Amino acid sequence: MVLSYTQAGSLGYELLPGKARRYRIIQTGGTISYNAFRRLAAGHSSGAASKMRRFEQILAQSNDLEVARRESGLSGRQFEQYRRSFENRESASPFVKEHGRWTFRGARGFQHAFLNAEGNETRATFSGRNLIAMQDYRAAVSDRSQAHLDTWAEAHANGVTDDNGQVHQPETQLSRIDAVLRRMGKRQRTRFHQQQFYVTA
Repeated sequence: MVLSYTQAGSLGYELLPGKARRYRIIQTGGTISYNAFRRLAAGHSSGAASKMRRFEQILAQSNDLEVARRESGLSGRQFEQYRRSFENRESASPFVKEHGRWTFRGARGFQHAFLNAEGNETRATFSGRNLIAMQDYRAAVSDRSQAHLDTWAEAHANGVTDDNGQVHQPETQLSRIDAVLRRMGKRQRTRFHQQQFYVTA
């Protein structure tokens, strides 16, 4: 299964040329193997993705792994796909490898400050893959890359869900972000920039 350029791009990856068939992570420049990408892509199928979203929401609110697995209906294979999705972003992972075994260390929620699509300052706590999404958004804004923001917006067209289950639509047009920041007072703008890098929830 080799996904088209557009399909891979919507997940934040691109297929590298050559026989090895490796995928590059657009935001970080790192690469993953063809098989690792297949597992990740399978985890984004509609049925599995719905279960994983439910699993993450319950986990963020309860911090109880067994409750989250039971109430979301996540299968053993889907759970393993979810754990593997953090292979390149271990700092956001609710799992840690100790003595050769993966153990649950708890949902790792961090508060992000950002501008929403209405141009309002917003603060919300994210964990799991939603945390990764917001870290990638923050990186694209900090890099002042409209291309990265466009790619991010395509991959997260339905928004990003915080740990309370609320869906957010961050602003992805640099010109609009700059316009809001210019209207802020110096103290407000400084505080906002500081809080982008972040307050632990």
